[in-house]
Amino acid sequence: NASGNLIAVGTEFFPAQGNPIRGNAGHGLALLGAAEGNLVQNNGPVVANGGDGLRLDGPGVVRNTIQYGSFVSNAMNGITITNGASSNSIPYFSGLEVSFNGGSGLAIGAGVAVSVANRINLTASANTHYGVLLTGLTASAGVSVNCFLAKIASDHNKPNGLTTVGPDEVQDFLK
Repeated sequence: NASGNLIAVGTEFFPAQGNPIRGNAGHGLALLGAAEGNLVQNNGPVVANGGDGLRLDGPGVVRNTIQYGSFVSNAMNGITITNGASSNSIPYFSGLEVSFNGGSGLAIGAGVAVSVANRINLTASANTHYGVLLTGLTASAGVSVNCFLAKIASDHNKPNGLTTVGPDEVQDFLK
């Protein structure tokens, strides 16, 4: 039972030129079984792992918060929340980067209650699959040039829709 811990992932590592980065054979960081109320602060990249960069897995994985950092170039997803993990939070101020992963940047599986409304701020680019993948969930999302417009956009196609507002569409959208 891992509860109430601060998990501070190390600083950025740049290998000597020509030496490949070697991550873990499995996941970079995994909260499994009974992990409650932990704070994950990633001060450097979680990179080149054989599984997910970060995996929250199981019904006892609850009320954890993920802040800061990068989950990049992992064989599977940058971050996976699955199998009943619930009420975990990625606050809007976190500024996570989930890029260049073999799967999706952020994958949220069926049976998961996760605090995501207005609470995700991440850069997801160049992943093999999706930036954000929601499986088996009903969710509405808004994507725009800032958090305020994204929140307004998320209210437009409820209960299960996506609204995007690009920079050239802002004026018309606000009318």
